[in-house]
Amino acid sequence: MKHIFIFFYLLLISITSVAAPYRGTLVAFKQPDGSMVQVKLYGDEYYIRAESIDGYTLVRDDVSNWICYASLSPNHDKLISTGIHYEGKSLSDISQFKAFNIEKHLDISEIERKKQTKKNQFLLNGNSSKVLKQTRGTPIVPVSGNIKGLCIVIDFPDEPAIVPMSEFESFCNDLNYSNNGNVGSVRKYYADISGGLLDYENVVFGYYHAPRNFTYYDSLPYAKGAQIILDSALRWIQKQGFDFSTLSVNPDNTIRAINMMYTGVPPNWAQGMWHHKGSFTSFSANGVSTKDYNCSPANEPLQLSVIVHENGHMIGKWPDTYKYNNENGVDGIGSFDLMCWMGNAGNPVPPNPLFAANAGWKNVIDITSFNGVIYDTANSFTCYKYTNINDTNEFFFD
Repeated sequence: MKHIFIFFYLLLISITSVAAPYRGTLVAFKQPDGSMVQVKLYGDEYYIRAESIDGYTLVRDDVSNWICYASLSPNHDKLISTGIHYEGKSLSDISQFKAFNIEKHLDISEIERKKQTKKNQFLLNGNSSKVLKQTRGTPIVPVSGNIKGLCIVIDFPDEPAIVPMSEFESFCNDLNYSNNGNVGSVRKYYADISGGLLDYENVVFGYYHAPRNFTYYDSLPYAKGAQIILDSALRWIQKQGFDFSTLSVNPDNTIRAINMMYTGVPPNWAQGMWHHKGSFTSFSANGVSTKDYNCSPANEPLQLSVIVHENGHMIGKWPDTYKYNNENGVDGIGSFDLMCWMGNAGNPVPPNPLFAANAGWKNVIDITSFNGVIYDTANSFTCYKYTNINDTNEFFFD
């Protein structure tokens, strides 16, 4: 039993949709000599900053292609490679840094960071990129019954497939899936958090063999390569006679969910073929058209967290609830919301109570005028709402 006495406060702030958060997430990258190093990432696909395991900012050197320690330009608008290679371990001697005046956690100015974020938002989302002014959370969008999305799996001549297609089918749809430390499939995750009200399946196509190397697509502007591949993969699926009108669509007749998974490891964060959520409006067939898509890794191990987060945007219409910088140590709603921090890679946390209630998955009990103690069962589909009587735009959820 849980004793209800603390309320979950949903931040009523202007937030930008949509991206996947990194808060010190460890990601392995390859150095030119073939060695792998662990790098901490901070930000989202619109702007990412990298650090060593002991907190020094890193950049990929444009000339040598090594991940190196970074210094800051005089006007704080650029991170500059020192040429000192990062070896994936804590520094035992920082004397070599004295000439560069390096400190931990270096970052460009907030003004420059916003410029880069805006630029990448346009590259990923085009004219659909905009700031959503949120009041009282999100619009009520019931999400129940059967939803059918599309999953396309892609490999490249220089990054051939390793994972069998049967694994992707299970990862998306098998209600008994438990491989790679995942607690279920994408379908099982949404069935669980909806209390069985939603059955979300994906039609899985693949492998689509991209005609050019991964390195070619990665050399193109951010998201451009992924969108070229998405267009050609959709036309490949069309030639096989697939009826796109069998997929679930939004009120504007755009396909509700397209999941693109591809092999290859992007060498640079928030550039080239870096995995992202975007908008692609150049394909239509059978009376429907494309819009939202997300891309995620098709390499081992397949993991749930990023793909279920991005599908929260597509099928739940939920915005992100994190902030784009850690002002005053505040990082948005917190670690127990899928749209702020996804939690364990194989066992993602659920969405916050308001988003779940707006989807029709929670029974909301108003306790604004209640005075007493409430006992409830943990992980139930009941939530409690307290409204500030002095400001009805502010409310608390648990």
